[in-house]
Amino acid sequence: MICSSDPPVDPDRPIRHRGDRQVGFSLIEVQVAFLLFAVISLALVQTLIASQAARQTSAQWMRATQLAEERLEQVRAGDSSDATVTSNGFTVSSQATAAGRYVDVRVVAVTVAWTDRNPHTFVLRSLVGERP
Repeated sequence: MICSSDPPVDPDRPIRHRGDRQVGFSLIEVQVAFLLFAVISLALVQTLIASQAARQTSAQWMRATQLAEERLEQVRAGDSSDATVTSNGFTVSSQATAAGRYVDVRVVAVTVAWTDRNPHTFVLRSLVGERP
């Protein structure tokens, strides 16, 4: 629809939008946007890698805690052997000692050791009463 107030259209003149400005992005703008995208992507990848390592370390600590609790329950159930057991890279050992002047009570220390990037040791201590 052409209004009488519109300027006449010159067929040889290229059509431009937004007044007389060119439309689009300059090369510098594209490069800056790409640089920002690359920096943000790198930060996100580093965060992802760090969270995966933390998850794996957390899972190993949870497994060590489970193994220590299982061994402590075995000792409470009457297994008084101080054997060392290795399972899936974890070494579980237990040691029972007298609890000072108390005759019917022992101190049981269960030690779980493993190595991933660094060596780790988890010790669980508990008082255990002698079974009648």
